[in-house]
Amino acid sequence: MSVASRNDKHPSVDPLAYYRQLIDIVKINYSEELKFDLFKCDWIDTALGTKQDCFEYTLVNFKHLLYKHDRVCNEPFILASQAHQVYYVPDPLEKDWLSVVISPAIELCDADSYLEADPYMLLEVDENSTALDDTEMIE
Repeated sequence: MSVASRNDKHPSVDPLAYYRQLIDIVKINYSEELKFDLFKCDWIDTALGTKQDCFEYTLVNFKHLLYKHDRVCNEPFILASQAHQVYYVPDPLEKDWLSVVISPAIELCDADSYLEADPYMLLEVDENSTALDDTEMIE
C-alpha cells in the first residue's frame, strides 16, 4: 500500500512502480554464506518523470531524477533480488521521453539436472547377433 502523506484519505493498493537506470553493481561479502548484490541506480521522480501515453504505455524521462546530488540521506541502492528488468525505447513523438518495455522473466535451468545417467538410445548386442555392412545389403 502506498500513501502520499499521513493525511491521505485514499491510499493506493496498486503496486507502485519506480523506474531507474543502473549505474553500478556493488557486491557485499560478509562471509561465504552471507553475500548480497546491490544495484546503485538513478531513480526517476515518479511525480514529474513518468506519464501514460494515449495507448496506456508508461513513458519516463531521465531529466527528472529523484536524487540530483550525492547526499548521505539519498538511497540509490536496492537489492538485486528486488529489481525487475525493463528496457527503454525512445518515444518518436515526445523528445526526452522513453517508453518502458517490461522484459519477460527468463527461467534459468540447470543443464546437468537434465542429463540422463544412462546413454541415449543404447543398443544392446548379444553374441548371437550378426552385423552386416552396407555392401552386403545391396544385391
